[in-house]
Amino acid sequence: MSETLENDEIIAELRRTQVYSFVVYCMNALIAYEYIITVNQEVTMIWKRKWTIVTWIFFANRYLMVLNAVSDSLPASSPQR
Repeated sequence: MSETLENDEIIAELRRTQVYSFVVYCMNALIAYEYIITVNQEVTMIWKRKWTIVTWIFFANRYLMVLNAVSDSLPASSPQR
């Protein structure tokens, strides 16, 4: 009986981990899609204007989100993490 409970808990945890991975990869796909469809607007509206604090905040917001998405995609069991 105890062994069955342990197996059920392991299976439930593996399912939660799998669902979490699917959600992370879906979110990363949406972030990549948003980046790809707006990069032309970014070039014309942001890169060609004078660099101000607002420009720096925009770039920090945009590219830190991409870095965060990439780091979330790394496997949690990786020895580097």
